[in-house]
Amino acid sequence: MSTATWAECYIDRFEFKLVPLRGKIPIGEAWNSDENLIGTVDAVRATWTRDPQLNLGVCLEPSCLVSLDADNPEAARLVLNSAANTPPPR
Repeated sequence: MSTATWAECYIDRFEFKLVPLRGKIPIGEAWNSDENLIGTVDAVRATWTRDPQLNLGVCLEPSCLVSLDADNPEAARLVLNSAANTPPPR
């Protein structure tokens, strides 16, 4: 699948807020501001039609995601087990 097709799936299925990347670098200033995030299929199509070689990133907070860097497997297990036993925020 193309990057644009993946981007459409991420928006349709998970409502992720996406960031176009050149390599691993976000494109443009203020790339993580709400108005610059890609959140619709139409915006995906416009962005990847202009440049189909772009990579894809997900802006974590607006997509209700967190990232855990698990350098220490035991510490990661503790965090994940703790999160599994904590009700989600409302």
